[in-house]
Amino acid sequence: MSDLQGDSPTLRMSSLNEDKPEGTLATVNEDAVVYPKGLKLFLIALALCLSVFLVALDSTIIGMIHYRQATAIPKITDQFNSLDDVGWYGSAYLLTTAAFQLLFGRFYSFLSMKWVYIAAISIFEIGSLICGVAPNSTALIVGRAIAGLGSAGIFSGALIIVANTVELERRPIYMGLIAATYGVASDGRIIALLVLFGVFISIFIGIQIWKQDMATVPPRILKQRSIWSGMFFALCLGSSFFILVYFLPIWVQAIKGVTAVKSGIDNLPMILSLVISSLLAGGIITAMGYYTPFMIISSIFMAVLYGLGVGLGMQQPIIAAQTVLSLKDIPTGTSLIMFSQTLGGALFVSVGQNIFTNKLTSGLVRNVPGVSPAIVLNAGATSLRDAVDPQYLSAVISVYNEALVNVFYVSIAMAGLSLAGALAMEWRSIKGQNIEVAMG
Repeated sequence: MSDLQGDSPTLRMSSLNEDKPEGTLATVNEDAVVYPKGLKLFLIALALCLSVFLVALDSTIIGMIHYRQATAIPKITDQFNSLDDVGWYGSAYLLTTAAFQLLFGRFYSFLSMKWVYIAAISIFEIGSLICGVAPNSTALIVGRAIAGLGSAGIFSGALIIVANTVELERRPIYMGLIAATYGVASDGRIIALLVLFGVFISIFIGIQIWKQDMATVPPRILKQRSIWSGMFFALCLGSSFFILVYFLPIWVQAIKGVTAVKSGIDNLPMILSLVISSLLAGGIITAMGYYTPFMIISSIFMAVLYGLGVGLGMQQPIIAAQTVLSLKDIPTGTSLIMFSQTLGGALFVSVGQNIFTNKLTSGLVRNVPGVSPAIVLNAGATSLRDAVDPQYLSAVISVYNEALVNVFYVSIAMAGLSLAGALAMEWRSIKGQNIEVAMG
């Protein structure tokens, strides 16, 4: 094994035979690797947790992804009169995160991990600065997009660095720790965009097939069962999770009429259960070796104990990728999982926004003809009671509630769909064992 790459804390394995047969467990090469121990490992883990916390601090309270930003959204809509931009506050961030996730995976494969990681943090901070001084909704959206670009390399980068500095058997604990830290169409334009999407995705797929191992996404990695099933699971979980993250605070503040602080307190059970279950899952997997059962349990629990379910399943596709792939392919595999998760959020936050706007508008026209939908949309969530005539307020809140409930139905549906990805996942152990399971 070579020394550190540049002055990066990440280890590079140059003396190992990385051309192992597809499907061979990554543990084949584990004995030949010398990992950092003691103080050095502690400092690496601390640095990673602090950098991930940096991202979480921008948009969360007590470790829940985008939670702080989400509870602030109702106030932002009041300040900028921009309720119809709510979806963009989430999607702008998640779209750039998804778009650059795979590219960062390749950067981590070929460039110094330290400097790629520092660059990602710098980009994220620039975006956060723009958000902080944004004079209007458009500037805020631009800042969120830039911050999302940087975040694409931070969280996945932390997981990739863990894969290069911690033994496979101990990685679930460190990943759980990092997760807990993060846990603290009729329109012509739409038709044109869909056509362009089809063209560009076709070109992208063609390039991947042509380039093979030099492609952004080598086809042999995508063909691995644990990878494509993990991607599907992550996409469904991300879709479900981000919908609730952005729209649940709106429901609490608009329907229950509470402040942003009280909204955060009301959601503490979900936040804490996510953090605790993520840590517990990491510890138990380290002891028993198998991660697939936690994905299955996660899909089931998300229907009844949502925070617990998300915490149990969020990191498992990444652990699966790092178990079945060789060390040189782990950055790409990790990025594919993170790409799927953020892409799901980017797409379905916008889906939720469209459902909310359409249901709210049609419901007001049908049930409260005395109130203009434009007034409600422009009022903002926390000033709804001030903008609507008291005689119509009860009916408007009822329609508002119904529109948000329809958004939550999408979240529940995506949580249920994640079970398909969990059931398709291979049953492999991080301890290097492999068992056969009949999939009926």
